Amino acid sequence: MSSTPTFDSHPVHPTGGTTWGIGAKLLAAFALVAALAIAASAVAFKSYKDISRDLGAIGMNSLPGMTHALILARQAAGLAAA
Repeated sequence: MSSTPTFDSHPVHPTGGTTWGIGAKLLAAFALVAALAIAASAVAFKSYKDISRDLGAIGMNSLPGMTHALILARQAAGLAAA
């Protein structure tokens, strides 16, 4: 009696588990790439939001003082020229 090899749709790995087919590997790779893209966009959105908040604070706090200093410097230059 000769034994003929059988071809299972899920081959058994020597350690006892089943191996992943090419379809499962491709699906996992695409899912990983999509998850990384979503994570990267979330990080970028948060950092842009933080930068926007910081620039707003600079505009509200620092720019009025710079404007007053520029006006004072122009007035001083006008007095020195007179």
